[in-house]
Amino acid sequence: MSKTILNVCTLLLSSLLFAGCASQRLNQYSTFATAGSLYVANFHQVTNQAGSAMIAIDSVVLITARHDIGDDLQKNPEKYRQYITHEDSLLQDHLTTLQLIDKHATLLGSYFDALSKLADNKVAASTTSAADDLLKSIDTLNPAVGKATLGGQSIQTYVDKGTPFVVAQFQVRALDEQLARSSETIDTALSLQEAAVGVIATEMRSSLTDALKSREEGDVVVPFLKKGELPANWPANREAYLRASVTLKDVDSAQAAIKQLHLAFKQLVENKSADVDLQSLIAAITQMTGFANSAQSTQTKSPSK
Repeated sequence: MSKTILNVCTLLLSSLLFAGCASQRLNQYSTFATAGSLYVANFHQVTNQAGSAMIAIDSVVLITARHDIGDDLQKNPEKYRQYITHEDSLLQDHLTTLQLIDKHATLLGSYFDALSKLADNKVAASTTSAADDLLKSIDTLNPAVGKATLGGQSIQTYVDKGTPFVVAQFQVRALDEQLARSSETIDTALSLQEAAVGVIATEMRSSLTDALKSREEGDVVVPFLKKGELPANWPANREAYLRASVTLKDVDSAQAAIKQLHLAFKQLVENKSADVDLQSLIAAITQMTGFANSAQSTQTKSPSK
């Protein structure tokens, strides 16, 4: 075989291998978009329960404080009125921040879905326009999320900025052009999500642990120590507390999911030779369901005694 023919064959083989790898990556965008949608669906539950957990433990604190105040409550009602409204205002601000982060995550999920459609060479111009609109919305929202306060600090202060994306070429014009425009914005958005979820998980761990302690005292310990027969629902209350306490150990699942999502997106965009572990991503996201259900179970009102 002549050197020229050998070079041509090598070039063709390399082209076919590249085309095969590129095609595999393009197909993975669809799976990634599905994972992104699943993450958003679970994240809605997490942020909702994060708000409920914060409200629940604050209410426990207020109830305890009210009991300790005694007669001063009637003597200085205006003082405690201001105290209650101040606490309500702080919680409203917290809930507003959670809603902002949730909206941010929803936009990311929609953008990932748009990217999966751009992987098709026959994509319509309207799909490109939709992706551009979503990207613009995310870019506009990023600074607001960065300035939002969680844990007493702005979310931006928690961001661990990694190395920038090196965008690969997939020979799909619409996708290539979109990735070239979006890589920095989406990287920033995912970094903000990671930071926010980390703080939310820490706050939930603290709030839910305190709420569970209060639940154990009120539903399990106090009824057991009282004279007379135990309430008929005592065994069920005790089981509910114990199961919620054990499942609460999954509190870090939301953090694991967003880290996996960020990593998988970076690997897809950079077209690394290593396979993107989308199955681990989906498993991590699915585990968030257990976490959300655990959080919800700590807020469930016990049956009447």
